[in-house]
Amino acid sequence: MAIKKFDVDVVLDQAINTFWQYGYHGTSMQQLLQATGLRPGSLYREFESKEGLYLLALSRYAADTITTVNTRIQGSLNVLEGIKSILLDLFEEAKAKDYCGCFLVKTQLELSAHNESILTKVSEEFAKIEANYCAHLKTVFSPEISVQYAKQLMLVIFGIRVYSYQSEQPADIEEFILSILPWLKTA
Repeated sequence: MAIKKFDVDVVLDQAINTFWQYGYHGTSMQQLLQATGLRPGSLYREFESKEGLYLLALSRYAADTITTVNTRIQGSLNVLEGIKSILLDLFEEAKAKDYCGCFLVKTQLELSAHNESILTKVSEEFAKIEANYCAHLKTVFSPEISVQYAKQLMLVIFGIRVYSYQSEQPADIEEFILSILPWLKTA
């Protein structure tokens, strides 16, 4: 049996960047091989297919998102301030010249009617992110309210991720966010 001569985490990072830039259908196997430095046999042995690599890339991206959310919230004065700062940063990220939005949102928009297994994976990953927000919100609100607020938060995040492609953004972004999610004002 051959010994792996590559780091799966590095390969996943490179695949995420390539898929993120070109989309699932726009990314060729040749581009993936070039980006990851893998040979075809290694890619197929480790990931089985382009779709297999994509599914793992989606999981990795979602796990990284959850880690980032947790770090930001834990490093803030309180949960609500952490969430507010995350939302403000989403608008800031959109100002970057190479802004690519959210890998999960882009996947959902690109593959909305084309690939059931990938769409199922995206839904599962979004559910994990929502559950993570809900767990944080439960430290502030009742369980029932936390579920509703987590859903509202996800809708706003989706909206920000798509809306941010517009050239003009609200003048006072924080005020705009608080008008949509007034429960963040209690922070």
